Amino acid sequence: MANESGLSIDSKIARANLRALHKAGMDAKQPVFEGVIFLKYLADEKEPKTPFRDGQLKSETEMKVTQKGDEYIGTLWYLMPYAARWHFVKVPINWSEPGSGPNYLGAKLTRYSKEILEVIATAIEKKLKAAVR
Repeated sequence: MANESGLSIDSKIARANLRALHKAGMDAKQPVFEGVIFLKYLADEKEPKTPFRDGQLKSETEMKVTQKGDEYIGTLWYLMPYAARWHFVKVPINWSEPGSGPNYLGAKLTRYSKEILEVIATAIEKKLKAAVR
């Protein structure tokens, strides 16, 4: 079972701007995808870091953005079968990399939600400015 984490845009302002991009015929998924890329960076570089066995867990990921109505959901998941087990583990483990630990995705969604939304907002702003030129 892969470990999957979704990034739902819960900011009304961000959702409104994504709707505006969509109505203008612009790619509204790209700003959310940039937020997912940033989430992956946070998971790999900020404690608790994504643990890995022989280096495979960090590289074996997939990312996507789906649209449901006017909501855009960015998803990041790890393909290795042990990903979920390591994410939800409750017992002490000798992690292969210092700073690795459980809840390596969920902690980032809580701790860095403002920064993730800022990445998305910056991407939206760039798209809107480019459209005005």
